[in-house]
Amino acid sequence: MKKNILILGKGGREHSLARKCKDSSICNNVYVIPGNYGMTDCAIVNNEINYNNIDDILNFVKSNSIDLTIVGDESFLEMGIVDLFDKNNLPIFGPTKKAAQIESSKIFAKKLFEKYQIPTADFFSTSIKTEAINYLNNLKKFPIVIKNDGLASGKGVFIVNSLKESLEVIHKIFDENIFNNKTNGVVIEEFLIGREFSLLALVNEDDFICLQPARDYKKAYDNDKGENTGGMGCYTPVEYVNDELIEHCKTEVIDKTIKALKAEGIKYKGVLYAGLMLTTDNKIKVIEFNSRFGDPETEVLMPALKSDLLEVIFSLLNNEKPNLEWYKKVVLGVTIASEGYPGNYESNINLKDQKIYKQDDIYHMGTKFDMESNSFNSNGGRVLFVISKQENKESCINDVYTKIDKLNLKGFYFRKDIGN
Repeated sequence: MKKNILILGKGGREHSLARKCKDSSICNNVYVIPGNYGMTDCAIVNNEINYNNIDDILNFVKSNSIDLTIVGDESFLEMGIVDLFDKNNLPIFGPTKKAAQIESSKIFAKKLFEKYQIPTADFFSTSIKTEAINYLNNLKKFPIVIKNDGLASGKGVFIVNSLKESLEVIHKIFDENIFNNKTNGVVIEEFLIGREFSLLALVNEDDFICLQPARDYKKAYDNDKGENTGGMGCYTPVEYVNDELIEHCKTEVIDKTIKALKAEGIKYKGVLYAGLMLTTDNKIKVIEFNSRFGDPETEVLMPALKSDLLEVIFSLLNNEKPNLEWYKKVVLGVTIASEGYPGNYESNINLKDQKIYKQDDIYHMGTKFDMESNSFNSNGGRVLFVISKQENKESCINDVYTKIDKLNLKGFYFRKDIGN
């Protein structure tokens, strides 16, 4: 019997998940809440429901015979949607609010790493502003990294090069509360040097299976300049991460973390996303964990995955051990962002070129449909994600930038060094 699927979220990550689910041999309908009009190529978009009210979503699931809900956006986890669904015996793929602390609280995560000897950067954490300032005043070495404790849409990490810069970040987090967190706190940690990559695991308590690694580009501008963003580009697989290294990460990071959470009385179900650093001395260190599908990692991993995603998730939830098959190709994608992002930017800019609708190589991150002009306008900092799937990375790079040039978008920017 074919399944009805609900995906929670509204960006490129959810668009790529919706397309992948729609391609499944066991899929009937894909629904997205709140979604965006660009997703109507593969899903039934319902943006009339108050997506900040998880009881309304619960009622939607019951009345539309949804067989599985997949959580994309982390904000739903913090609202406790998985706890609510579990209480009502409704299938949902995502961690409980308590388990999602691995992302929603950097302090919780770092203390877990320390207690259970999960490899990470040396750190100091506090929820008290004066303690953070005292610690910084006694530091002898820069650069360092300051992380906001709570959720920050991928923008809560600051690499600072002086005491002055450090104190400015502390002021922004504690006094200005720039991330609108209910409580404030910071993790201050050593600056690691090496090469980053993301490793996502699909988890059902003791069982897990890893997706292939991806490489995300977080900084706003070429050569890793500018502020952190939600992600300006990505590719998979990652040439410097071999099978031996992946097995090491499975044992020393993913499995250890699942067992550490269990030892704390927390069972984990859903996506466990490890942001990792391969240091210059060839060691693996955990930079952070996220408790959901990565963005923009998902936008390249879904077209790279040959296996049926829904079959894999249902097998895992049925305590079976699925195998994953991957296309022997590289998938690389580039984010088209509004000028000014991640700071202040103009919205509602007309995209003009209607080729962006129903194109397999474009995901809608932040768009809306304008009925009067019968065209798409921008509706966010990150607007589109353009991908290429080729035999090698060099071909992807050439192809994706050719596609972007043909879009001839005005009032937007993108990094020109993704993949290099």
